[in-house]
Amino acid sequence: LQDIRFFVRNYQQVKPKLLDLQEKMFRHFNLQPADLYTALNEFNVGRREDLKILEFLDVDLKDLKVKTLVFFDQHRADQLDNKPGNFIADFNAFAAAVTARIKAEEKYLIPLIENFQSNS
Repeated sequence: LQDIRFFVRNYQQVKPKLLDLQEKMFRHFNLQPADLYTALNEFNVGRREDLKILEFLDVDLKDLKVKTLVFFDQHRADQLDNKPGNFIADFNAFAAAVTARIKAEEKYLIPLIENFQSNS
């Protein structure tokens, strides 16, 4: 995200960075398959607060996946020259969603995974 923010007004330099970001996003999504959430939910049965957090994180992940697909569909590297004005605003909104997700994972998901791993 920071690399793209730095070059956000230089579309030729942004194009390859977008492809890299897209690959990184999809790799990250693959680290959180549905069976991870299933296992965490089963482990946390009876812990209402943790189950609610997991529900939120699962729904939020699905929302971010949709936002990611929409963003990269609208701003494919081959289309970037056609919509440079929209790109900056759309990228800032997308980056804010990704940043919020990272913070949520650090604060909630990682501790739940660590607890699961240490007690299984």
